[in-house]
Amino acid sequence: MSLRIYILGSLYYRELHPYEIKKKIMEATDNKVNITDGNLYYNFEALLKKDYIRKSETVQSENRPEKTTYRITEAGQDALKEGIYAAFKDPKSIESLFAPLLFIELVDIQRLIFFIQEIITELEKDLEQYDGKWQNYSQRVNEVILTDKGHYASFIADHVWNRKKLELDSYTKLLNILKNS
Repeated sequence: MSLRIYILGSLYYRELHPYEIKKKIMEATDNKVNITDGNLYYNFEALLKKDYIRKSETVQSENRPEKTTYRITEAGQDALKEGIYAAFKDPKSIESLFAPLLFIELVDIQRLIFFIQEIITELEKDLEQYDGKWQNYSQRVNEVILTDKGHYASFIADHVWNRKKLELDSYTKLLNILKNS
């Protein structure tokens, strides 16, 4: 979904060729995100079928394949906004919000703040529930794997705890940024 949000968001501002979008992503991520041409064009085709984008212009250069630029439709603008809201309402991870964050000026920030506050509340409940009880968690992990692997169970419990703390810290920072924008 993030790629589709990025495509729609990019086309919101100007007409582009799929390769231009791929190039922007590669440059922005220092080539750390690898988007295959197949995946990119699959997403363009899916957006075309839903009438979220339209072909704008096709140019044929000598000895080169056709180059088609695309533009976003009104339905695509609505889908982009709804996609941003959906991403914030139920994010799979903080990383899943990276693409939607690039286009938040297109939506109601207060609504995003509400979603983030709900996520923070849930994370705080999770951390509160397990605070000081990681030893019990390690014992439960041992019971699940049916063997005494206390050092591994402790490692797993510690990782889960630290991951939730990091998520809480990241969402709290994001909330502050949204409130101050």
